[in-house]
Amino acid sequence: MATEHVGHLREFDPANSKWTIFKKRIDNYFLANEINDEKRKAAILLNVLNEEAYKLISNLCLPVEPESKSYLDLSKMLMEHFKPSGNVFGARFKFYTAKKSPNENGQRE
Repeated sequence: MATEHVGHLREFDPANSKWTIFKKRIDNYFLANEINDEKRKAAILLNVLNEEAYKLISNLCLPVEPESKSYLDLSKMLMEHFKPSGNVFGARFKFYTAKKSPNENGQRE
């Protein structure tokens, strides 16, 4: 007996997709389809990863298999991996345009 699902999940491709957007979409998919079981969520997530993303999550899970992890654990690992780093150009601009305050003497203590 097949069940009708609301919506469709596309494959997650890290080269062409942002994890933060995909995470929101998959969470909405689970909500719309009333999928609450962590193991089932994990299986669905692993099923919609392309080969590159599956290799990535496998490496992040070492020494265990990703199938042994919960959806929450897998999504946290991917969120941490794809967490945006600071803007290098913004940091450089801030550094190079820094000015000494009148109360700074330039000496290290």
